[in-house]
Amino acid sequence: MRDIGTSVCANVRQLQWTELCNCICETFRFSAKEKEAFQKNQTAKLIAALPFAAECDDAKRTALAHLAIYVTELRGGAVIGDHTPADNESVYARLRLLSSFKGGKKSVIDQGMSLLALTMIRGYEKSKSYDAQHHIYNPLNDGSWNFESMERDLLSSIGSNPSSALREFVQNPAEAWESTDTEN
Repeated sequence: MRDIGTSVCANVRQLQWTELCNCICETFRFSAKEKEAFQKNQTAKLIAALPFAAECDDAKRTALAHLAIYVTELRGGAVIGDHTPADNESVYARLRLLSSFKGGKKSVIDQGMSLLALTMIRGYEKSKSYDAQHHIYNPLNDGSWNFESMERDLLSSIGSNPSSALREFVQNPAEAWESTDTEN
């Protein structure tokens, strides 16, 4: 296999991201405002980039399928997206529908999934008060998960030398959660 490095992310961002984004936005009938927000969504970009970065077979198909699952969750697919106590067994449990890859570099897939998990738990940390006020289950609120411990473990899992194709997402993983709302 060839070393594709940062060119994969650049390629996904500039060429394939536009195509994938247009397909998702058309399929889910996004408004112009929703499309604009989705195009900037760092979590969606990571989900789309991961199969390409890992050099998976059928990377485009995988990226599109994973984006469709993610958007379904964002747009009210509670059956898919809501965290339940059953998801507490592992930080990756809720991400299982986004973890199906055909082939690819396992180390890159593992780093990408850890980045998604880090994004998720940072979102849980950020929404603790809101979730408590609105009676939304959050594993950090009931003590099932410990944010500091999980964050430390995930950062260790990602490592100090991430795949060059995922490096842009590692630089500011906290910012990824900031732009996940397609309703803005």
